[in-house]
Amino acid sequence: MLRSAAACLLVVLLFASAESAVAASSSPRTSARPADTVARLSRRQLLRAYRQQQERGTAAKKPVATPAKPTPASRVTSPTYDTLPDTAVRSQLLLLGQTTPLLAGVRVFSNTEPVQATEIVVTLVSEAASVSQMLVYDQTGRFLATASQDADDSTNRTYSTTLPSGTLELPYRREISLSVRARLKPHTSGGASGDDIQVSAIRVNGNGSWSNADYSQASSETFNVFEATRARFARIENAGDATAILTGGTDQLLASFRFTGEETDTAAQLRVTDLTFTLDSYGGVTVSNPVLRVASANDTFACTAGASTITCSGITSGFGTVDAGALTLRVYGNVALGSGTSEQFLRLTLNNPGTPSSAGAITWTDGTSSFSWVGGDQPIMRGTAMSR
Repeated sequence: MLRSAAACLLVVLLFASAESAVAASSSPRTSARPADTVARLSRRQLLRAYRQQQERGTAAKKPVATPAKPTPASRVTSPTYDTLPDTAVRSQLLLLGQTTPLLAGVRVFSNTEPVQATEIVVTLVSEAASVSQMLVYDQTGRFLATASQDADDSTNRTYSTTLPSGTLELPYRREISLSVRARLKPHTSGGASGDDIQVSAIRVNGNGSWSNADYSQASSETFNVFEATRARFARIENAGDATAILTGGTDQLLASFRFTGEETDTAAQLRVTDLTFTLDSYGGVTVSNPVLRVASANDTFACTAGASTITCSGITSGFGTVDAGALTLRVYGNVALGSGTSEQFLRLTLNNPGTPSSAGAITWTDGTSSFSWVGGDQPIMRGTAMSR
């Protein structure tokens, strides 16, 4: 169609050009040039339009490249890291229903070749009904796996996990560390107050990267003992002044301590049952007839004074129960001041925190079991230092 239209237009233009030429022969020469110029311009414009139309048609027929669909990015699972703050392993009281502090840590070393770890096995010294699972981490705090109780172990002391390929490699002649925590059952789901929890061994099984030989390496350390409880003391503080003037007389305030507790179930009942205060004194100062009072209450609980201790045994619930999360106990006594000395001093201290195997200065109960240690450093807390 475009070619036909162009041809017709060319014929018309040529015919018009011929007529112009005839007219030019009978007209002055100057009048012929504009008509000839118009004819030439019209032909050029027509040819240009024809070429442009052809080019548009060709361009329209060119295939349009379809952009390739982007390939979805492969999903990369980010590693999970330990979020609990403790990094040292020491004996502690463990709250049921929670994840424990670090129970054990080991160093693993391959002297022969790199080893691809395939299994981690955690064994306890004795069965602990409170332990639901073991959580295993590497030296950077990266979570490796959850170890569950081994159904084939009749002693119920073994927790194992199979590691996916590439999870953990023991480098050739380079030491790495592993640590474990436990996830404890709540008291209402089988968690047992008074449960002793102690790791016996951590074993790593794997295959040699060069030889494909089987490897197995177990720890030989003795690990700390922990004890499960429904409640515990979060803080034990001096509730009195740091220092005071020492005054002689009857029924003198000797010390004040605040016990703050934490519980994992509403039925737990945290209560102090026995206290042993270390009595530090010099300059002839003596104490007699010591008693306990709860905050500013007038009721008293009688204690016993020795040469270097004050002992309060069998404290009843009215004096020892930690209500609303906190309990403040005050110690009173008769103070006699010696004569002929220039300096005199008196202070009561809750000194020995105890251990799972040895009694300390505080005995207490969570409503189910009795405990004679609180953990932490020695001394537990010093009372007011009184001097004159």
